[in-house]
Amino acid sequence: MKTFILFLGFMFTTMLNFRAQTNDIIIRHYKEIDSIQLEAHIYYPDSIMSNKELPAIVFFHGGGWTRGNAKWGYDFCKYFSKLNVVTISIEYRLAEEKVGNTPIECIKDANSAIRWTRENAKDLLIDTNRIVAAGFSAGGHLAA
Repeated sequence: MKTFILFLGFMFTTMLNFRAQTNDIIIRHYKEIDSIQLEAHIYYPDSIMSNKELPAIVFFHGGGWTRGNAKWGYDFCKYFSKLNVVTISIEYRLAEEKVGNTPIECIKDANSAIRWTRENAKDLLIDTNRIVAAGFSAGGHLAA
């Protein structure tokens, strides 16, 4: 019984000291608006110590403002997480005329995502002086 309790204690401590293992995706909500929760899909390097802050890339998918999702950035995130960078693929509201969303809402969500990343950098193990925004197509505009 003592051995089992010690093992559980060791596992709990290990979970606190290490983040993602083997490129697991961690999904966190970074913004809620109109009962919609927007997600940040986070990739960490294969092993990471809790006392080392790493550079980060916040990635915005393309899709001409009207289509796409955070999963479109997974390959990008996997690639850079292998280079010891925390990568975050961001979900944002798409421009849809029927619900009144325009690219302006996309930009607001991108700003919120960057703000959330900076505000939560310590918990996310990110160095606030080494955060980069990136994206392709409409996502490149959001990153700019």
